[in-house]
Amino acid sequence: GFAPSRSPRVFLGKMKGCGFWRALVGSGAWCGPGSLCDRVRDDGQGMGVMTDRSLRTGLIALALLLAATFAAGAQTWAPVVTPSNANGLKGATYCADSPYFGDYCVVLGCAEQRPLGLYVSAPVLARNGLRTAALSVDGRPQARFEVVQYPGTSDLFYRDLDRDTAQPLLAALRRGRAFSLHFQDGSDALTLSGTLRGSARSLDVALRACPAPRPAPVANPEVIARAEISKDCASLGQAAVFNESVSYQIDLDGVPPYDVVAEYGHQYCPAATTFYCGSGGCRHVFYQGLPEGGYREIFWDTIHGFETAPGGTVVMEAHGNACNRVGAAGCTLTYRFEGDNFRLISRQ
Repeated sequence: GFAPSRSPRVFLGKMKGCGFWRALVGSGAWCGPGSLCDRVRDDGQGMGVMTDRSLRTGLIALALLLAATFAAGAQTWAPVVTPSNANGLKGATYCADSPYFGDYCVVLGCAEQRPLGLYVSAPVLARNGLRTAALSVDGRPQARFEVVQYPGTSDLFYRDLDRDTAQPLLAALRRGRAFSLHFQDGSDALTLSGTLRGSARSLDVALRACPAPRPAPVANPEVIARAEISKDCASLGQAAVFNESVSYQIDLDGVPPYDVVAEYGHQYCPAATTFYCGSGGCRHVFYQGLPEGGYREIFWDTIHGFETAPGGTVVMEAHGNACNRVGAAGCTLTYRFEGDNFRLISRQ
């Protein structure tokens, strides 16, 4: 976790290793095995530095900036533009210290290879297991979603924002005076709240620094495919015929949950035998399964076929024009999952 300092004096003198983080958070309670400061090593120059794992060095820079901000007595949103490590978290950030459940930080920003999202660093969430959140601005509900634990951390949770959700939510956060992030209902309910002072400027920084939100996840790719096919057949004055499923589950990225591929290779419209196929193969649509539920479209094109390989690699056979070739020669495309991105890494 990371948290604001309770006193500006923590920055006076030399502090080494975990002692630095104890001073920063004001308590040794977070310095157990697997905690943030447990992953700090002494650089020999009087300061603790993180090991080079994804996100962690960025969290140090974020903690330092926020600690300095709060030590000055200003409780406001602050922009974090470029952490010291390219894997760091950046965006619009707000931190506070609750007398009931301790320190927490809320970030509207992005980690490496992720689009704009909402991040919450709070040890209390790691302890109580609350994951269903409702975000309100000035008492008016704006969004409800599930957060998931960020890989490799113990108390950082996130949810990517989709295009449909992001625009009205960001507009409300710019105009509003206060926010509240309410986790769950009943006796275990927890509310993180604070001012929106400085949010407009900080959100402008986040939008410039982070990739744009992706389209909203789809719940069922099979429903999407059948609706599209039915519409295309209707344009020919025919009813679509489905003798089997258009899509099927498969592991594309090498991690749970399962992904989905929709193959448009069958004859769905009685009078159009090659509606979705040609010399380059047939239409394929790939969907990545998301930990929080639903699927994200990651690939759409006409190919002959594909095979999966270890490490989240997918090898596709395509028409030669994908490699700028003419004639009968084909083209082999190799894609790989890097974080949440599905990148083309070679053409042969």
